[in-house]
Amino acid sequence: FVDIIVGEDTYEQTKDYFTYMHIDRVQVKGKNQGVNIYMPLGESSHTTSEELTEVTNHHIALNAYFKQEWVRAENLFNELISNYPN
Repeated sequence: FVDIIVGEDTYEQTKDYFTYMHIDRVQVKGKNQGVNIYMPLGESSHTTSEELTEVTNHHIALNAYFKQEWVRAENLFNELISNYPN
């Protein structure tokens, strides 16, 4: 469940001030290529090292998913769920 989602433009303009988790790439009407969407986690100055580790591991799992490395992606996401149940 995600409360707020931002697109690439907002992410690019604010990524130095907020920590984001890359959620997915979605098709948007009127565009030929997918658009990345992000979930803001909070101000960068308040992000913990554990949150940064979770974001890094999520990014690795999502990249495996984008590369269609299904088994690897599933294993990485399951590991994330186990390590970060919330």
